[in-house]
Amino acid sequence: LVRVLSGSASTPKLLWAASLVSGGIVGIVSVLVARKRPVDERGLSLAGAVCSLFMMLGGCTGMTETGPTIGVGVAFLLSSMFATSVAGEKPALALAALPALWMPYAASVDPEGRGAEFWVQMAMQSLFGCTVLVLVVHRMQTSMQAALVQTQQALQQERETRAQWQEAQQDLERARRHASVSKLAGGVAHDVNNALTVVQNASSLLATVDGLDEEDRELVDDILQASHTTAATVRG
Repeated sequence: LVRVLSGSASTPKLLWAASLVSGGIVGIVSVLVARKRPVDERGLSLAGAVCSLFMMLGGCTGMTETGPTIGVGVAFLLSSMFATSVAGEKPALALAALPALWMPYAASVDPEGRGAEFWVQMAMQSLFGCTVLVLVVHRMQTSMQAALVQTQQALQQERETRAQWQEAQQDLERARRHASVSKLAGGVAHDVNNALTVVQNASSLLATVDGLDEEDRELVDDILQASHTTAATVRG
């Protein structure tokens, strides 16, 4: 960056610095936007593709400046893997072709004067390596997403089963309470009916006694009527 600002940087260094600075700006803006409002999947994929593109451009310009080093290869692989994870398979495959397309320019500015055969070999290796990595990562991501969906479905089914089991337990508890109340009511009704039987029989015997005046007979009839009413209530 110092060489760029002083005007003594070469074209590869200018491209390298531009890609690094642009990538940092895109990253900062993405963070600020994500903090203020939620980002949908389409926006996240676009931001991931743009960041991956800047990462790949940084690797390409670094390759132009330093040659096909390990760091440049790691930059290519990381860019391809990140693009596959965030943007998807097709954008990542398109991005994987960028290093191979960059090789003619790298060959034209190669300070060590490597031949065209060397750069063709580098182009094939980078294209093959990035493509294989994109396909493998996409396959792994698809498998993990399918496993995650199955796990979520299993958890949802378990929650539904647990809710049904709890509802069944509540129904069983209500049935037990109803059975207890029914048993209690049956016992009370049996005892009341026994007492009513005594009252009804005694009242019937009193009704047959001779010499009762009209007031006593009305009283006996009232007792019989009350006992029959109470028996009907107990049956209900």
